[in-house]
Amino acid sequence: IILEGLAQFINQPYHWIYWSFSLIMALLYVLEGLQPDWLFVSVLLKNVGRVLLFPILYAVSELSGELSNLSWIGFIDYWRSNSGHVFIFLAALLLGLLLGLAEVQTQHYLLLLRKIARHLRQVSEWSFSPDMLAQSLDNNKAFEQHRVQRVILFADIRGFTAWSEDKAPELVVTMLNEFYDQAEKIIVAHEGMKPHFIGDEVMTWFSDPEQALATAVTLRDAFQTQLQPYGLAAGLGLHIGPVIEGLLGSSSTRNYDIVGDTVNTASRLMAAAGSGEIFVSDDLAQVRPERFQNAPTRQIQAKGKRDKLIAYSL
Repeated sequence: IILEGLAQFINQPYHWIYWSFSLIMALLYVLEGLQPDWLFVSVLLKNVGRVLLFPILYAVSELSGELSNLSWIGFIDYWRSNSGHVFIFLAALLLGLLLGLAEVQTQHYLLLLRKIARHLRQVSEWSFSPDMLAQSLDNNKAFEQHRVQRVILFADIRGFTAWSEDKAPELVVTMLNEFYDQAEKIIVAHEGMKPHFIGDEVMTWFSDPEQALATAVTLRDAFQTQLQPYGLAAGLGLHIGPVIEGLLGSSSTRNYDIVGDTVNTASRLMAAAGSGEIFVSDDLAQVRPERFQNAPTRQIQAKGKRDKLIAYSL
């Protein structure tokens, strides 16, 4: 407009063609957003339009200099007057279609990869927190086995086997799913590891002893409310100590897990706890002695243990 002036700019037909083309391209992009099913058609049309734009602009520019009154008939006659013009038009059309088909294929694979990535992320988050997944992308050794100190927490539904004996499988599954959902929400909120579910048992672990103890109390209170309508309750056990943490399993099947006597001890404490009880090992109690100064204690002869375990009731 600055170079030619507004009147001259408006009177030039190739300007109208260019802006019409731009408007059509914008509408095609809008169509992709509103109608994803039309994506492939839109991609084809955009590529054909891009390739045809320049020969059409060239033809209009040439004709506007030769004809005083540019018309569709004159435009068509221009293309038909020379076989080279027809060749250029058809070659451009074919090139646009080929480019469009190539982009359609690329878009198809891109959509497929995004779908697979979303699915893999969802499946991965069943076992790992988003933070752990992000860490594994930056550090390929994040899941390797390593020795660490952890607080292990076990929770188990008391009387579950007898209760489920005469219940419909659908009711049992519904109750367990409610139990699992409640446990996971509380554990994740207290920065615990994604819980493992084994039948009516929940197992998780923590780096921070205070978070583990707070989680145990919250779980007990939540389970009492949730399981009471079924006539059930849960017992919990916690212990602190060294474990091996990382991917464990065979060459083709692995889970992120922990192993060690610390895990076994926490499980034995959980098994000894009654309905609504939390048993904490002496080792964990010594980490927060002020919290267990007046707590009742019990000596437990746990299976597989030579010495009795001292358990504090939380």
